[in-house]
Amino acid sequence: MIQSRPPGTPLRLGTRRSLLAQAQSSWVARQLEALHPGLRVELVGVETRGDQLLDVPLSTAPGREFFVAELDTALIAGHVDFTVHSFKDLSLQRPPELVLAAVPERANPRDIILFGPSTASRLEQHLPLRVGTGAPRRITNIADFLPTALPGITPQPAPEFIPIRGNIDTRLSRIHLPVGEERHLDAVVLALAGLSRLWTSSHGKERLEALLSGIRWMVLPLGECPTAPAQGALAIECRANDAAMRAYLAALHHPATARHVDSERQELAEWGGGCHQALGATAVSVLHAGSVLYVRGRKPDGTFISRTQTTFHEKPTPLAPSPMAAPSPATEPRRGSQKPALYVTADTRPQDFNHSVKDHVWASDVGVWRAWAQRGVWVEGCAEGHGLLSLESTFAEPVLGLVAPEETPVTLSSSAGTPLRVATP
Repeated sequence: MIQSRPPGTPLRLGTRRSLLAQAQSSWVARQLEALHPGLRVELVGVETRGDQLLDVPLSTAPGREFFVAELDTALIAGHVDFTVHSFKDLSLQRPPELVLAAVPERANPRDIILFGPSTASRLEQHLPLRVGTGAPRRITNIADFLPTALPGITPQPAPEFIPIRGNIDTRLSRIHLPVGEERHLDAVVLALAGLSRLWTSSHGKERLEALLSGIRWMVLPLGECPTAPAQGALAIECRANDAAMRAYLAALHHPATARHVDSERQELAEWGGGCHQALGATAVSVLHAGSVLYVRGRKPDGTFISRTQTTFHEKPTPLAPSPMAAPSPATEPRRGSQKPALYVTADTRPQDFNHSVKDHVWASDVGVWRAWAQRGVWVEGCAEGHGLLSLESTFAEPVLGLVAPEETPVTLSSSAGTPLRVATP
C-alpha cells in the first residue's frame, strides 16, 4: 500500500543537467504521473563530474561513477526522492543505502555511426575516415567491422579514431566542420537510444534537425559491434528504506529488460568491470529465437572473445521499442520525407531493383551487407539473420525518418506502419 503524501507535494527527481538526461528524466516523470493520477514530479538538476570532465576520455580518467556520484550524494542526503541514470553509467557496486527500484522498458540498444558530408570524397580517395569515439569497445569492434561495411573498394583503410566527449549535439556538429579544421570529423559513433530520446524532446529535436541534414548513417549489427552493457536502459534508484517511493516506481519496471541488463553486467563483472574494458555485451529478445546475448571484445590480457548465446527460457517476442524510444507517429513526426527501406537478401540480384544512392538499403545479414558494400552500395543496417520482422523497432525510430512517400513494386507493411520495399528475384 502506497502511503499518501501531503496534497500538492511533488516528488523530486534528481537528474543530470544535460539535454539528454533531462529528456529521459522528463519521460520518467510523465510516466509516473500517468500511472499515479494526482502525483506530481519535479526535476532537480545536479551537476556531475562527468559533465565537467570533457577534456579526456573517461576510460583514462582516474576514479569512477563520473555521472552518478553527486546524484547519489543528493539522494542519500534526502535532497531528492529518486534518481534516473543511464544504466550503463552505473558501476557494479552501488551504495548500500540505495536500491534499484525500477528498470523501464529498454530503448534500442544499438550503436549508430553518423557520417558527415566529407565521407563520400574520403571513400573515393581511399583515405581513412576520422571517426569520433573514445570507447575502447567501440574502437576494438568497429575497427574490424567498418572497413568491409563501407561501400566501394574493400576493405577500406582502417579508421582513425579520435577521442571525443560532450553532448550529442556538440559531437554531431563536428562532422559539419570544414575539412582541414583540427576538430573536423568524418563520422561520430553514438548510442541510437540517446539520439532517439533527444529527438522526443522539443529542444533536442530543434537542435538535431539541422545537424542530421545531409548526412548518412549505419546502425551497427550487434553480432559484430555489441554495445556497452546496459546501453539503452534506464536505472531508477531511491533510498532503500523509502517503501512508499519503491512502490511508486515499481509500476515502471520491465522484467525482460532487467533480465537482459543483468546478463550483460554479469559479463562486465567477469571482465573486471569499468568503462575501460574493450567489451561489448548486448542481450535482446528476437522473434522465434528467445533471448540472444552477443559478446565481443578484447580482454585486458589480450584474449579476443566473440560469442553468441541463445536462451529459450522466455516467451519469444520481437524487439519492442519503449514509448520513449518510438513514440506514435501521430504525436512524434518522423524526420524528413524519404524513400522506403530496400531489404536485400542473399538471393537478390542487382538487376532486381533500381537502386539509387539515396535509397535506404538494409540487408538480411552481415554477409549480405558486405557483399553489397563491395558493389558500391551504402547499407544502413541488417537483420542479422533473424528476418525482416526483427527490424520493426528499428524502422519505427522516428529520428531515422524511414517513411514511404511513393508506390513500390513489392511492399510489406510492418505492424509499426513502416512500408518496406523488398527486392526479390
